[in-house]
Amino acid sequence: MKEKLDKDWVSMLLEAKQLGLTIEEVSRFFQQKSLSKYLYLNQEKENKDHFRNN
Repeated sequence: MKEKLDKDWVSMLLEAKQLGLTIEEVSRFFQQKSLSKYLYLNQEKENKDHFRNN
């Protein structure tokens, strides 16, 4: 079975490789971005809950 690759992902990874970034650095970047987004969204939810309860 042939898998279809997302052109944007391939382009981004090739650019990261050209910049000399390691797989670990790219992975760490996305993990940090995911964690930051999660923390931001969680804080937003807590703020909304706080205003609803007061």
